[in-house]
Order: sequence, then structure tokens, then C-alpha cells
Amino acid sequence: MKSATRAGTRSGAATDRCRAILHAAIHSASCKRSILIDGTAAASEASTDPSLAAALRTIGRPPETVDLVVLTHEHADHLGGTALLPRGPTVAAHQLTANKLALGDEFAMVSGVIGEKVAPFAVDICLPEGSVIDVDPYRFEVLHTPGHTSSCICLADPAQDVLIVGDMFMAGGAMGGIFGSGSISDYVLSMERLRRLGLRLVLPGHGRVSREGEADAAVALDRAKVLLRDTRELFQAIIGEVAFDRIMSSVRGLNR
Repeated sequence: MKSATRAGTRSGAATDRCRAILHAAIHSASCKRSILIDGTAAASEASTDPSLAAALRTIGRPPETVDLVVLTHEHADHLGGTALLPRGPTVAAHQLTANKLALGDEFAMVSGVIGEKVAPFAVDICLPEGSVIDVDPYRFEVLHTPGHTSSCICLADPAQDVLIVGDMFMAGGAMGGIFGSGSISDYVLSMERLRRLGLRLVLPGHGRVSREGEADAAVALDRAKVLLRDTRELFQAIIGEVAFDRIMSSVRGLNR
């Protein structure tokens, strides 16, 4: 498989308490440059925003060292600060994320819901299924995992037992939700794929790190199957075949 990008000779990852802000910050110890997974929300300026900048500095990787930003999907809380990073880093993402950014699709980016106005920027490198981000000792394969949105990607390194999942699922098996360009059926299929990987260390886009990745993926998959079933029944309810009460009770319990 062809590498989408390459950087450095040695790598490290962000500490657990920074994971709500950063999926991963992989750095080259020799040249002091970094790769950031997702550009978080903009707030004011990414170089001074206390969430992004402080988290980067906590792990010894200040914003001005970021050379490459890899976007897991197009939501504003994952990319809003990208254009404001110092030095204008190279940006990599799936082609479908690139399309939505190029067209300024605020519905897809859920800018209004999140309350973030995304400054315009372009995706420099498109990452199709099977691309590789090679940063020794990590070798992340790009997996196209639609569901949360149409453009979601995950980064898997089986040798290091690490999976970066964006908003596909969180620690404990919470689902990231199905948004405008997403699909419940795509989500189920993608979650089946992620569960089969059996990787232990999962770095989600929100919340804590999971060290029970396979089990948490199984929980999210089960919840998605319930949601898919309830969606079918919802359409039946619309035409009067099933009562709404049971469906709403099931939906309220999904992430408990």
C-alpha cells in the first residue's frame, strides 16, 4: 500500500488527559515536528485557544510544530482550528471531507449546531482507503468507515494495537451519532469491521481513552443494531402499525 505521508524517525502519543482535545499528536523527536489528528474547534485562534494550544504544550508539542493535520471527518469541532494553526500545516482527509470543505457545506460541518464558524482552508492530500501514514514506530492504515458521516476515516496500527476512531464510538461503547451525510446501515457495517480488528487501545475524538477497544466496539455495534431496528419500526409507526412509545423508550436507553 502506498504511503499517503511520511514524517520523522521516532514517535509518541498524547497523554490520556489530552484525548478529549487531541486524538493523537505523533511527533518526530529528531526534527521536532508533529502530526495532529483533527484540528479541534476554532474558539478564537488555534495558536492561543486554551483547549488546543494548552493540550499541545502539555505534551511538549506547541502549535507551531504541527506540520500535518489529518482530519477524521468534516465536523466543525474536529477541524475548526485547522486554518488558524501557525505555519499553515499540510491537511489530509478523505475526498468526501475535502468536497464538503471546498463547497463550504455548513450543514455537513454542523457549524451552526456546534456554534463554530470554520475559516476556509483546503485539503492538500486526499486519503483513500488503504493509504498509509508511516511515522516510525507507527504505521497507520487509513480505513474508510462511513456511518457517523459519509467521510469518516479511522487509523489502525495492528502492530502497535492502536486504533484512532474519530467519532465512530467512544470509551464504554457510546455511539458518536448519525449525522446528515451519515447512515445507520453504513455505521453498522463500519462498526462490524472495527470490532473485527480486535485492537485494544482506542483513541476516540471525545472523552477518555479506551483500553478495551474490542469490547467497546461490540457495545456500540449492538446499540447501532437496535437503532437500525427502531428506525424500521419508526416508519411502520408513521403508517400506524407500531406504537411510538416503545420506540422512544428504546432510543432513550441506547447510550445508558
